[in-house]
Amino acid sequence: RGSPRRLAVRPLMYHTAGFWKCPASSMAGARNLSVDSHRREDAKDSESTVCSWDGSFTLTGKWPNMPLEQDTFGMTICCLVRDFYYLSRGKGTEWNRYSRMLTTMFILALCVLLQIFLLFQVKHFVCAKAVHDIRIAYDAFESAMHGGHTSDLITEAVLERRGIGGPTGPHWNVSLFNTLTEDEQAAACRIPLSQPVFFFGVLYIWTLTCISEVRKCKDLAESLVLQAATIEDMAGSLEPAEDDSDGFCKDTEEALLVGLTRRVKAIIVLAVLVPRFVVASVLLWIGCRWLLATATFSDLILNAVALEFVLGVKDLLYMAVMPR
Repeated sequence: RGSPRRLAVRPLMYHTAGFWKCPASSMAGARNLSVDSHRREDAKDSESTVCSWDGSFTLTGKWPNMPLEQDTFGMTICCLVRDFYYLSRGKGTEWNRYSRMLTTMFILALCVLLQIFLLFQVKHFVCAKAVHDIRIAYDAFESAMHGGHTSDLITEAVLERRGIGGPTGPHWNVSLFNTLTEDEQAAACRIPLSQPVFFFGVLYIWTLTCISEVRKCKDLAESLVLQAATIEDMAGSLEPAEDDSDGFCKDTEEALLVGLTRRVKAIIVLAVLVPRFVVASVLLWIGCRWLLATATFSDLILNAVALEFVLGVKDLLYMAVMPR
């Protein structure tokens, strides 16, 4: 019950190469939508238009509706929309509807709290130590390669010195590398920035992973908050995905979201979109910091893979607790 597979949203408005592409319904203004206001012969696709910038021509076509993701966030959105829809229509027991929404919000809160807890622990116990160790290793390298002719960059927490003049300065001496111990030499050679092409390739992939999560938030915000019509009553928020004579969405069939009230939009923004965006953004920063401080190249790949499991908490909870 409440599966995201049974709820789809209208396509987004977006622009590409001098064209605006948008659902025909979104061009009709911000009028209130009812269940029957956009009945189509084939409800699986939404009619769309393509207009040139100068208005010289207009094309019409079909754009597929987008189902909600099958994860904790998609489950929460689906549950809120469906249960508020049935409450507005007076269908079912209020206690069952409200209890299901509370249960779903509890699972969502658990998901977000787990992600925040993991972010804090990774930053405190993992990232901090890695940054501390790599700073010590590079400080020893700089001091040795410049024969002790260094200036203090940072003195608190960890002493960080940099050679006067840098690699092109008068004190740089490659032969002094042999004065380092074997462990110090190995630590200096394993610094990720010693192989910038490989490091930035891994860092680029990790950045794309987090950016894809941010983009999902942006797509949901556009689809559910900006493009979805603002209606006065949730009774008109859904319409059947298949043609139905009475226009009522049954609890066991797929439905198409056509509008949301301001209250439901606010709940979705505050409970789903904002936490998801914040977690993805903070994870991007912590991940880049940890990868930059990784001591070995083999661990660089493993750490990038390990960080992604924080984003996978929403899928894990959904698969573990969602009733079939």
